[in-house]
Amino acid sequence: YNAEQDRILLNTRTAISSRPYAFVVHDGDIQHPSDPCSDDRLRYVHDVFDGFTAPFLYTPGDNEWADCSDSGDPDDAIRRRFFPTDRSPGQRRIPVTRQEAPFVENARWTMGNVVFATVNVPGPSGESSGASGRDRAGVAWVDASYDAAEAQNSPGVMIIWQDDPFDGSSTRVED
Repeated sequence: YNAEQDRILLNTRTAISSRPYAFVVHDGDIQHPSDPCSDDRLRYVHDVFDGFTAPFLYTPGDNEWADCSDSGDPDDAIRRRFFPTDRSPGQRRIPVTRQEAPFVENARWTMGNVVFATVNVPGPSGESSGASGRDRAGVAWVDASYDAAEAQNSPGVMIIWQDDPFDGSSTRVED
């Protein structure tokens, strides 16, 4: 959120890079909610993520997805900056399956025969009626992730999103 927290992120990257992690996941909030959503901030954060030794996966949080204080629409800028390919950021990249456009921020990968998926369900400020295209896409993505796990006889599935699915503060992906 600020220079001190950016320093902590860089220190965390250094600490993580000295260990053999299979991958690292960040579940959103890459800036303070009252800060403008600028290309400079997105570029900076992407470059930090890309500097992790391990593959780096990211799903948006409400601070950058829904709370941006500028008048522009950050969704397309975030999608272009963080999700342009079917590879993860990081110095060691892994292939990911992305949901069809425009919901390319939703990703899925398999490691150790376990299926992992990110779903764009930002925190409370990203709340919606439950009937939005993003919500329907999220439900379809979760379903497809379980279908993929079943098809490969996976022992488990891990779904990663920002919001707490049990507190009722925003739309819950269920069905």
